[in-house]
Amino acid sequence: MKRLLSFTLCLVLLFSFGATAYAASTTYTDTIQAILDNYDANNDSCDTALQQQVNGAYRLVELLSVIAVQKAGKSGYKDIALEVLDSLGETDDACDTVKQQLANGVYRSAEMLYIIATEMDKSGRYNDLISETYDRYKSSEKSAENVEHQIVNGLYRCVEFLSIIASENASTSSHTDLISDILDDYSNGDDGADSVLQQQVNGAYRMAECLMLIALELDSPGTYTDLIGDILDSYTSNDKSAANANQQLVNGLYRSVELAAIIAYELA
Repeated sequence: MKRLLSFTLCLVLLFSFGATAYAASTTYTDTIQAILDNYDANNDSCDTALQQQVNGAYRLVELLSVIAVQKAGKSGYKDIALEVLDSLGETDDACDTVKQQLANGVYRSAEMLYIIATEMDKSGRYNDLISETYDRYKSSEKSAENVEHQIVNGLYRCVEFLSIIASENASTSSHTDLISDILDDYSNGDDGADSVLQQQVNGAYRMAECLMLIALELDSPGTYTDLIGDILDSYTSNDKSAANANQQLVNGLYRSVELAAIIAYELA
């Protein structure tokens, strides 16, 4: 929690000095690296897969906040992103269980992605779809029977927002086809899920795949091609070696963190 508050303070200081301050890519880079260091340190101290899941979800929110602020420019979205980051810490303080922490992380991730999708929709082409997805997020939050269903809601909305962001970035028909394939797998995975935990894995896996597409689309110079390939290999091998759905959920969340970090570096 101290590290989270320290990170929040870092962002507040970073964005308090006008356009020249948040144009400095070295500061972004330092912030991204600090999040990744925290990601590794927390992973080393985790005793259970559930704790790893929270580590992944919380670091994902932090990285998405960096992306949201990077895309904000002089708009008011920077302040909204920082409010979501504040909400992560405030809700964490009120959580009684690890599952509640996980729901907190995926909910704040969905909210960050809503901000990013809105920021990137300069033409307004996706405005209706973004609004429909956000409305579904809020209505599903109200109808969720328990924290497990809240986690599904957060992860599923993350997939939907990411598919919009991927579409906003898609420059070729092949990438558009891949987005469609991921959404088909998302729908089929939901239909075939026998448990709420399998739905959560479906959401986390499709989230990682969307982030991979976005990272590849932004990597026109090929700077991160090998690293993205390594993450894909890790994603595949960890899925094969996972002993249960909880470990698969860790795999999806951890790969999402690593891919979000690449996207943040690409935008820095």
